[in-house]
Amino acid sequence: MPVRAWFPTLVYEAPLMKAGAKSFNAELLDEARQIRRVDDEGRRWCSRHYPGGFTSYNSMNQLHKTSSTFGELERRLARHVRAFASDLDFDMDGRKLTMTDC
Repeated sequence: MPVRAWFPTLVYEAPLMKAGAKSFNAELLDEARQIRRVDDEGRRWCSRHYPGGFTSYNSMNQLHKTSSTFGELERRLARHVRAFASDLDFDMDGRKLTMTDC
């Protein structure tokens, strides 16, 4: 009986950027910490469901649209998303992959 791959897990791996990753990561981390400080709804949810951790749990899920730092992350990821879709032979004719939540 032949072996067939029905649901293989394909992983794309590449550096997000050629230079400046350390400072960019620091900016993202600083902003994430600021979000945690001001996101009362997210902190309330976490105190009940995620003790010791933090997630905005949908209270702030469009950061790429409201934050220039996370918007830059979206822009940097976009070229990798296009490359991966191309490698997977996705039919992108007239279509565009977009970030929906961040």
